[in-house]
Amino acid sequence: MSSRNGRLREVFPVAPCGGLVIEGPGLQASVQDADQPVSQPPERVAVLETRLPVRIEPGPDVVLMIDPDLIEQMLINLIRNAVDSALEQAHTATGVEPEVVLRWRQEDASVSLIVEDNGIGLLNPSNAFVPFYTTKQGGSGIGLVLSQQIAEAHGGSIELANRKDTRGCIVTVQLPHRT
Repeated sequence: MSSRNGRLREVFPVAPCGGLVIEGPGLQASVQDADQPVSQPPERVAVLETRLPVRIEPGPDVVLMIDPDLIEQMLINLIRNAVDSALEQAHTATGVEPEVVLRWRQEDASVSLIVEDNGIGLLNPSNAFVPFYTTKQGGSGIGLVLSQQIAEAHGGSIELANRKDTRGCIVTVQLPHRT
């Protein structure tokens, strides 16, 4: 682990998570054995982004042992980055409507949370998870690193790639699916 990443973990500690359930329909968060479920994290995160409507493509109902507040923070970071990129692309390319999509799918032992945009794509993918590295004016360079730490604290991973079908980026967060 790099010394910068170690310092970031000291500033933003992320403990291993458990004890909370995400349950259907969709990714609805609730505390295990609680009477009142809270609203769904994908919808809450999408509503927080006011610069561009985030389209949610619902996936299957899933049950995940996660901390919904941390996953929500991770999704906020990822969606904010996607919207920044999509809006930047829209300013430079005529006729391109900015778009950000959040969806999920269930696989054998995991659930993938996917954020896609039609922005400028990854300019330097090798530095994406380097703490304090940023390509954005006024950026801090901690959003993706913190998102990675949140995914890993849940036993998952995060991957960024340029889209193959069009311009833009696709972020895939793999989280374990415990049955």
